[in-house]
Amino acid sequence: MHGFIFVWYTFSVYVSAIRLVQAQQSCNDACVLPACRCFSDRSIPGYLSPFLTPQTVLLTFVGGLNSSLEPLYDVLLNFQNPNNCPIRTTFFIDDTETDYSIVASYANRGHEIGVQSLNGTSPTSANGWTDMIRDMDRRLDAIGLPPGSIKGVRAPQLSFGGTDELTGMETNGMLYDSSCLTSTLVTPGTLKWPFTYDHEYGMFKCDNGQAVERAFPGRWQFMLASYNFEGSRCAIPDACGNVKTGRQAFDILHEAFLDHYLGDRAPYTIVISPAWIKTDYKRDGLIDFLTYITNYKDVWVVTQTQALQWVQHPTSIQNITQFEPWKC
Repeated sequence: MHGFIFVWYTFSVYVSAIRLVQAQQSCNDACVLPACRCFSDRSIPGYLSPFLTPQTVLLTFVGGLNSSLEPLYDVLLNFQNPNNCPIRTTFFIDDTETDYSIVASYANRGHEIGVQSLNGTSPTSANGWTDMIRDMDRRLDAIGLPPGSIKGVRAPQLSFGGTDELTGMETNGMLYDSSCLTSTLVTPGTLKWPFTYDHEYGMFKCDNGQAVERAFPGRWQFMLASYNFEGSRCAIPDACGNVKTGRQAFDILHEAFLDHYLGDRAPYTIVISPAWIKTDYKRDGLIDFLTYITNYKDVWVVTQTQALQWVQHPTSIQNITQFEPWKC
């Protein structure tokens, strides 16, 4: 009996490996930029070397946006990219406690507005995601941001909604999700570039949330690498309880940055909560980090959509100042 089980297990592993190779081959044959990218693709877009690839840092904020937070965010935005244009960030907003006139102000200054939720909780069905995204689109449309300009979704608590969320995104014409947390693909050799759900959607699962059970052509995912700081594993910087000083606030961001910069330069997405911004030493550590990275000539702080535009149209550092989506 034990011999039979061993043979059956070996055969199952072999069949699974064959199916994985076939799925990868099918994706690689059918999936090309700018519309599609395979999850299993380990190359840098455009087959560039790391030294010719700009490192993008995606500074993203979540939650309500209001007058109590506005001056705290503003002190973070007085930095410039290598082309002397201001850095750009992404706000994933909740309807709760949001002043939409402030949202419009940030959008008019070139920052990206994405959707998180109506009330800080995730919908529980495809219809719920569809309705939530549509309702948020209507609120943003009322301040001059038409639905076509809102491209990204981040689920509350980084609990990815899987098939239901992507159905809501597809119905409302949303382009990408930025909720998929991973605690395994976090080292310089495994950090993921954005990919689409055209193929290989069953090859992985986010740490939190639901699985994807069918293809969603043209819908992109920005995976979020968790942090491992001084022995603590945490989803976002503010979840690491051992960040007690401004220096540690800088270090947790800097160590994760180096994993990206010294690897294949996949986009480094930073999720900043209102609690982090409201804590003086954590905010100071973030300011020190931005001061540090904006001295690099090959590091760009851009919106998630701007980073995706680069993935779709890879441009080497030698020509990056002419890359239209990143101009002032």
